[in-house]
Amino acid sequence: MIAVVADDFTGAAELAAIGHRIGLSTRIHLGARDGSCSDLTVVDTDSRSDPPERAREKVAAACRFLQANGIDKVYKKVDSALRGQILPEVETLAAGLGRERVLLAPANPSLGRLIENETLTIDGCPIDATAFADDPEFPAKTAEVLSLLGRSDGGPIAYRKVGATLPGNGTVITEIRSLEDLDQWAGEVDARTLPAGGAEFFRAVLKQYGVAPSEKPDTFDCAPFLHGRRLFISGSATANRKEVLEKMRARGCAVVSMPGELMAVDQAGPALDQWADAVQEAFSLSRTVCAAIGQPISRNNRIPARLCNHMTGLVKRVLPGQSVEAIFLEGGATASAIARGLDWRVLEVTREWALGVVSLRIIHAIGPGITIKPGSYHWPEALWESGRP
Repeated sequence: MIAVVADDFTGAAELAAIGHRIGLSTRIHLGARDGSCSDLTVVDTDSRSDPPERAREKVAAACRFLQANGIDKVYKKVDSALRGQILPEVETLAAGLGRERVLLAPANPSLGRLIENETLTIDGCPIDATAFADDPEFPAKTAEVLSLLGRSDGGPIAYRKVGATLPGNGTVITEIRSLEDLDQWAGEVDARTLPAGGAEFFRAVLKQYGVAPSEKPDTFDCAPFLHGRRLFISGSATANRKEVLEKMRARGCAVVSMPGELMAVDQAGPALDQWADAVQEAFSLSRTVCAAIGQPISRNNRIPARLCNHMTGLVKRVLPGQSVEAIFLEGGATASAIARGLDWRVLEVTREWALGVVSLRIIHAIGPGITIKPGSYHWPEALWESGRP
């Protein structure tokens, strides 16, 4: 058995879908709770926004859960934009597993995310010159990867170009210019190394582990996701940019923006009821509705958690009153808050639409079909070609 520890729900789903694609039975556990493990077990610690010590505690609990189930091949999922408590988490997991070295390869070349000359770029632009510079929680103030990682309390940190000799201990972040580079780095993974990084390095590591793709019949019913009553929840700053919402409107989606006063209050009250009523009314005009924040980005560090609470409250109000067949969650923090708010505990992958865009089924519960993705990824055209009102 193989396991992944991820710091957010969408990252967990992205790697679970890779396992599903090659024929592994795959489940996502929201937290390190009791439950049966599968060929590929993915634990979402929901720790990206936590302070370092809390993130360490959650990762340590995930490590104990996996060890209790006899899993020793473990991969640490890391955000490709280097957001979150990366060093505290990889160091805690490596120590818990008895690994001396972390090999960190977070870039995804096929998505235009590269690391070269110690610089993280997206589609050729340094990350601090992209929308990630305005990230509400982890604004990219530099593109230099060692600075983005921050200081370590657990050992040395180094950067290595492809072909260079690796140090024997500590955390090593790697140059990544191509998929071939990732294959080369995967060849360096041994019994004393914890592999960590993005989706494409995970695929390379699976090959290194000798996991071969197997035939798996596709029994997924696409109809509710394409033709049913569909609710999109856009909770990330990237997803709520004006041009993204305009594109959704052009595709026939009714976009209902959050009342502005909810940005300033923790207790939702009548404003949240108003938003929920507007979303339900929109279903009389279109079978595809998007509930969006639609407000200017704020650097107030209380805002992300507040918005997650409001989005969760909205879904709790809308779902009972509508026969929603498919819900689409955009943004890792939003997806996690809603999943935990509705007490989804274990889920299995049913379909991968594109890298990071994953449909899931809730285990031991009844609910709509769920599709989630990171906020910085795009919804694939396949979801719209047959899904217009």
